[in-house]
Amino acid sequence: MVKFQDLLNQGTFSPAVKFPVGHDPLAVATDDINGDGLTDLVTANSSDDNISVLLQDQAVPGNFLAANNFITGNYPNDVAIGDIDGDALMDIAVADSELSILYQDPASIGNFLPRTSLGVGSGSVAISDLDDDLFADLATTRGVVSIHLQDPAAPENFLPAVEYTAGDQPTHVAIGDLDGDTLPDLAVANLGEPDGGGNRGVSVLLQDPATPGTFLSAIDYVMGDRVYEVAIGDLNDDGIPDLAVAGRKATDVNGDLDFEDARVYVLFQDPATPGSFFPPVSYKLDGFSNNSVAIGDLNEDTFNDILAATSDKVYILFQDSANPGTFLRQTIHKD
Repeated sequence: MVKFQDLLNQGTFSPAVKFPVGHDPLAVATDDINGDGLTDLVTANSSDDNISVLLQDQAVPGNFLAANNFITGNYPNDVAIGDIDGDALMDIAVADSELSILYQDPASIGNFLPRTSLGVGSGSVAISDLDDDLFADLATTRGVVSIHLQDPAAPENFLPAVEYTAGDQPTHVAIGDLDGDTLPDLAVANLGEPDGGGNRGVSVLLQDPATPGTFLSAIDYVMGDRVYEVAIGDLNDDGIPDLAVAGRKATDVNGDLDFEDARVYVLFQDPATPGSFFPPVSYKLDGFSNNSVAIGDLNEDTFNDILAATSDKVYILFQDSANPGTFLRQTIHKD
């Protein structure tokens, strides 16, 4: 489902246009896959054990060609796009039962070779050059945070994973330079233990500048509520990155935790202490659970906004340009 912004009324969106993909798409990633200057889509289809690649129609911008599906491991949960093998073509990493990589076929741009597997399960995946050797690496979550550095002596091969502890049951990882040292760091969303207990919230793992590709111990921001996904971006126009988190509030009912009320949490970075964050500010959404969050300027006022989705609605939290760091909620019903 794609909603296009109204060019004459920025910040408003037309009715959804639906493009068929596989069953139970749990995640979507966007990038220019075939190098034509247009943004394309990739979805991770959990029930079909595949991904769908939708190339934008060059003749009709904003329209997408029929999806091409490519086999992955079991239960793909997340997908990331990036040039992993250094051939200037976008590849795809899939968080699934085996951590699959689909390299783009240089003989057929926009198509992908049969998957390769790293043989380890993962719940989320992100791509970046984590050790400054000009080779793309992977960060994944599944019980721990795992760093898969590409072997520069054998491109397309990865060194044994190095594991880092975050909070309880880390579900999602995002990569960005959080402390301004030009090195990529990690932000991790921690769901918590199955019974609702444990260390729930966000963990920040800053890269160790003395040893590129390695990370210092996690700094945990315990929130008490279940969180599912984290995004990185400047959310108060001070020029340094903040965190937006998708989750749901926990309420103590007769000694048991009851999770309700979809929420977006915003953690502003402390400008006096690079890489550290103030306690979260919470924004309530209508709905049971918010599983997804993204950051971007959605009304072209140069201020970043927040996009969130519950099971039946999409929300945009527009940043108030008169009061940077505060957000105004708009609800967009799914069509």
